[in-house]
Amino acid sequence: MAKYLVKNSDEFRTASVGRLRWSPGQQMWIGDEVFSDRKVQSFVASGRFQVLQTQGLAEPASEPEAPEVALEVEEPQPAPPDVLEAEEHAEEEELPALVLTRTNLTSMRVAELREVASSLEVPWAGLRKAALVDAILASGEE
Repeated sequence: MAKYLVKNSDEFRTASVGRLRWSPGQQMWIGDEVFSDRKVQSFVASGRFQVLQTQGLAEPASEPEAPEVALEVEEPQPAPPDVLEAEEHAEEEELPALVLTRTNLTSMRVAELREVASSLEVPWAGLRKAALVDAILASGEE
């Protein structure tokens, strides 16, 4: 049979389990049957009780400390020269031309339509979305 020396680590509250009472800071030896009580286990898990010593066990009843894990941080590797050159050429290439259909234009937001209208030099001030779509389509027909 194992025995546990348990201390009430709470500085202000008395702890009680069944008929046993621990004053703040008090230590008491208890047996397996009391130590295995769910209330005692919850006090130990919450840190309200400390298990100071054990007798009759090969290993102490306190939880084993988690092993320290060293985190390795990988430094970003520079991109190979071939990739950098490909990125530079990609920026130089022009984007494909926007197909101006009523379906494409109506699916766009008003801010996007204004950008398209500005690029086509269509005056867009004061136009609602439908009128803006019509104005863009009309400029493409000219």
